[in-house]
Parts: sequence; C-alpha cells; structure tokens
Amino acid sequence: MHTPRDAIVGIDIASKIFLAAQHPKSFVSLDDADHLLSDAAGVIAAWAGKYIPAAADEIDIVDHVNVRETGQGKFQNIATA
Repeated sequence: MHTPRDAIVGIDIASKIFLAAQHPKSFVSLDDADHLLSDAAGVIAAWAGKYIPAAADEIDIVDHVNVRETGQGKFQNIATA
C-alpha cells in the first residue's frame, strides 16, 4: 500500500518493494493517506480480509509470544504462545 503523498517512501522505492514481494501480493494506491496510512483502515481491512480468516467467537489471550528465526531463509520466523 502506498500513497502519492508519502514524503518518506517515494514511489520508486515502493515499486522496488512491490517487485521484490512474493505472491500473493497487491499494490494499493491510497490517494488521501499519509505515510502511516492514516484514514485508510477501511481499505486495509477489506484487502486483509481476503487473507485473514474471520475472528473466532472466542479468542485466547496469552501472556507472551515467543518469536524465533527458522533458519530456512530471509525473514522467516515462527511465533508460539
């Protein structure tokens, strides 16, 4: 997701990030948002809803989460509660 108003990450960098990303991926231009994507929650929720299952009726709350690298490639982590 990118906004033309972003003074921190230009479209050239956003394009490089998009091209490097693996599928599934989408490029969403948010015309009226800023770098922090303020006022874009509805668009973000609609996009993410395709990939994140609906919330369960009961959600388990945990005290902590452990995250560690898998060692199987760049940026691959495993999180356990």
